[in-house]
Amino acid sequence: MIKKFLTSIFICLSLSTGAFGGQEFFPFVGEVTAQKANIRTGQSQNFEVAFQISQGDELVVLERNFSWLKVRLPKSAKSYVSSKYIQRLGDDIGGVTGDRVNIRIGPDVNKSVIGQVVSGEEVRIIEVLEDWYGIEPTDNTYGWISEDLIAFKSRDVESFQRRVAAAKQAETKKESEVVVEDGGIVTVSGVVELRVDPVSLNERYVLTVDRQPMYTLEGVNHVVSEFLHYKVSVEGALETDLQDKPFPALKVSKIELIL
Repeated sequence: MIKKFLTSIFICLSLSTGAFGGQEFFPFVGEVTAQKANIRTGQSQNFEVAFQISQGDELVVLERNFSWLKVRLPKSAKSYVSSKYIQRLGDDIGGVTGDRVNIRIGPDVNKSVIGQVVSGEEVRIIEVLEDWYGIEPTDNTYGWISEDLIAFKSRDVESFQRRVAAAKQAETKKESEVVVEDGGIVTVSGVVELRVDPVSLNERYVLTVDRQPMYTLEGVNHVVSEFLHYKVSVEGALETDLQDKPFPALKVSKIELIL
């Protein structure tokens, strides 16, 4: 009788652990096992798709609800907040002015909510629309994925987050590299900002990279001003002789918005 009872317990435990081999401690890092997998806004196939991921991609798994796993959305996923609750703080950063502002999967009040931000929180703006800002998903932006599409990989969530942050920094550095063309003309990318020159104390348009001023933009100010706070690609002649200037000067011959 005792043996039969113990056998029943073993069977129940085996069924409850599923594909995770006994892993039911949250959070943990999971790896996508399907060639393509959808992260949805709720715990069924009827909910909207928030993001699609590929085999080998890793996700932070936060909790379980029956056969569905709640995961943190990757930084490459799209998410949107109403611009009336965001104050531009310069570069690509915005400050939240509303309380419990909804984050949605699209620039529409009818799109599903995938998280919230609160007053005083900062968000990274990656897209500017008429009444909405596309933002980088915050740590409180979530979706759901079927458990049979994820395999347990590690409980070391901190190391995974550090790797993601390092990859993001490397990507930013790559985007900011100067491309030198024929004739001494260069092409650089960054965000246009208006800053006070620490030497002359005059306001100047500068090109910032990762919120740091890198180049002073010279030339047609009335054209450059149209791109204030936007990410752009700038072409022009680069003056590397600083003299009394805090940053290299770039004489703008062409400027384009990066979408």
